[in-house]
This record gives sequence, structure tokens and C-alpha cells, in this order.
Amino acid sequence: MRPLKKINQKAIAERLGISHVSVSNALAGRKGVSRELRERVLETAARMEYETKQESGAGSAGWSEIAVVGARVIPERLSARNRVHFRYDLPDALSGEIGEAQLQEWQSCIGILVTQQVSAEILWMLRERVKKPMVGIGFFVDGVPMDFVMEDGFHGIQALARTLRDRGYMRLVYVSPEEAEANPEERSMLEDRLLGFRRDQYTRLLEKAEKVETVPAFDLGERDGIVTLHRLSERLAVWREGVCGRQPGTALICGDGRTARRAARMLKVAGIAVPGEIGVIGCGAEEACQEEWKDGGTQACREAVSMFRADEEQLMECAVRILKERREGRAEPEGLHRVSGAIAGADTI
Repeated sequence: MRPLKKINQKAIAERLGISHVSVSNALAGRKGVSRELRERVLETAARMEYETKQESGAGSAGWSEIAVVGARVIPERLSARNRVHFRYDLPDALSGEIGEAQLQEWQSCIGILVTQQVSAEILWMLRERVKKPMVGIGFFVDGVPMDFVMEDGFHGIQALARTLRDRGYMRLVYVSPEEAEANPEERSMLEDRLLGFRRDQYTRLLEKAEKVETVPAFDLGERDGIVTLHRLSERLAVWREGVCGRQPGTALICGDGRTARRAARMLKVAGIAVPGEIGVIGCGAEEACQEEWKDGGTQACREAVSMFRADEEQLMECAVRILKERREGRAEPEGLHRVSGAIAGADTI
């Protein structure tokens, strides 16, 4: 660990070009400091984390420590807003090899953020040995008594469907990932998205006196508007030739980023304009994918697509808030916490 440099609030004030009193009031959370100035001071203090900690101690002036297990790095601005320091010196935690020295260091932390998918065995080991509140970010493991923060796939897809209809896409098709290619870490999320789409279609039927047409414009044969990528490929030629009538206002909601990229590429090769004739949007992370060449080789599929996903920083913010509330004894029972998503990325919808 690098040596701590001696620095005080005066140095922070000089760096920002403000008075020592303003820095002191912002760090202490006193009234009379604007929100903008307070965030500037806190963000600078977070960047000088080791310096601030030496001056006043990790837990003073309302600052806390949180351990981070996983590959993700928490943005400094999130540290500043929540007045927390993040520890990343936990290299052996994911393998289950935790020494007594690490356990002692963790005792100063209010909890642990697990930022990547791990097994139930590892989570149970952390829970039993560390005995601190834990929050998993971006995944869920059933049967482990801890908190998890995830994108709201079930309600999120329904909100996305309403947004697309508001944009004029009245014929929605859900393209589910091929089972063999689905990311194992996202299985539960993929199920939530699929169930959310089915609920949206069912709700529309209940809201309308007349039958709502959910059959895709290119006559896939699936009455519920759900199709696999392979089936979509089989029917594109029919739609392109106009056998079923090329109808505007059709959008493909793809279960993940990989499927969305491939669907967009498939439409492009078939001579179908995106989003002019069919809109395409994926859900979750923009995953890289490969597509096969005719000679048996592969190449990267780099089609840019719109994505519907929860902001990662928002997930982290929610997780930090849960740990702080658990320390104060005012958090809800442990369980799954859902964060809504938003449309981002390329304009293919």
C-alpha cells in the first residue's frame, strides 16, 4: 500500500480555489453550502482519499468504508456523493481463499459489494467468515440470505413496450436468445424479460375490447409474438418478398445485446432498413458476438444497436445506500432490489 501524503483541508481549498471554511462546511455536511459546491468538494476529497483518511480517519465526518469484491471499479463521484471509501485490496476473495489478515482489515468496513457473478458457495463463505452485510450487483443467486441489486427485467420490458408504442411501433416481437448461447450469468434476467413481455401482451388484450394483433408482420406463426433468432432468420425472406405485406411500425425487442446485434445484422443483409422498416433494440449489456462466414470462419459482429438497460452507476448507488441503511438499522428485509432501465446507445429504434 502506498504511503499516505500529508494534506489538509487548506490544500483541498487551494486546489478548488475556495475558502478553507467552505471546504470544512462541505465535508461536515453543514448548511449554507450549495449542492454543486458540496459535490465538488466531496469529489476532490474522494480523489485524495488516502490524504483525507490520514487527516481525520476513515469513519470520521460521516465517511465509511466498503469492501469491493469483483472486477468493477466504483466511480469516484459515487464515493463523494455517499461519503464512503472503497477498498479493492481483496484479490483472493473470489477464489474463497481469505486470510486472517484480510478478515481483520474488513472489520472496519460497513459491508461488502460483490460486483460480479460468483457461486452460492463463495457467497456463503463470505457471509459466514466476514459477518458483514453484503450486496450483489447485477446478478442474483437464490437461497443466499443477502441483498441483490439488478435491472428490473420484468417491469422494465413492459415499460419499454409502452415507450415503443408511444413511438409508433404497434407490432412488437420478442426475439429470445438461443438457449445454447445465452449467458449463464443472465439466465434469471432473461426469464424476467420474457415473462415481462408476455405480461405486456396479456395486459393489452385485457385493456382492449377487440382482439389485439400480436402476430409479427412477417408471419412467424407464433401467436404470442415471441420468436428465436433462428426462426427469425427463416422467415425474413418471406417478409422481404412482401408475401405477408411489409407493414411499418414493427420493432424487435431482443433479450440481450448479442441477439440484438445479430438481428440488426440479419436485417441489414436482407436489405431491410433499420429503423426505417423494422426497429431493433436489445436489453442489458452490449455484448460482443461472432457471426459465421460461408467458409466456416467467424468474424466479430459490430452492428450498433439501441439498448435498454439500467444505468450501472445507478445500480451501484442503490447497493451503497442499502449497506448504509443496514448499518443504521433501517433497511428492509434482505432480498432482491430492482432498478428500472432506459433506452441508450445507437438510434435503431
